[in-house]
Amino acid sequence: MQTVAPTAERAGVPIRTHEDLREWKSGLPPTPDWRSYYERAWREPAIPFGTGEALEAVGGRAVAALAEVLVCADGDGPVVIATHGTWIARALLTYGLDVDVQFWLTMPTPAIYALTFRGSTLTSSVGPGLK
Repeated sequence: MQTVAPTAERAGVPIRTHEDLREWKSGLPPTPDWRSYYERAWREPAIPFGTGEALEAVGGRAVAALAEVLVCADGDGPVVIATHGTWIARALLTYGLDVDVQFWLTMPTPAIYALTFRGSTLTSSVGPGLK
């Protein structure tokens, strides 16, 4: 919430939380060769590691959370969402954008993506790494 607090204060809007904006629980222990595990997770997104969450599930969770946010916003102007890179990448992929593990690995932090919706349909997207 600290990330969005200055923006919310300037805009004079409240901060709302949503449990499904949480980061991916990979199920991976800290390891020096983390990259190979993450690359495998992107190749096989339906398969979770240990007790972790499958990347495919993250995409589904992300799109469901965005749908709820859009319904609550009811076309009432811009909405700012702060979350984590894996969540963002999987949401973009689930909406059909050309996103892969390289996109995720090179995503800047912070990264800002502007998405425009008509109803629940994504009509435009702008941000680092998007084509």
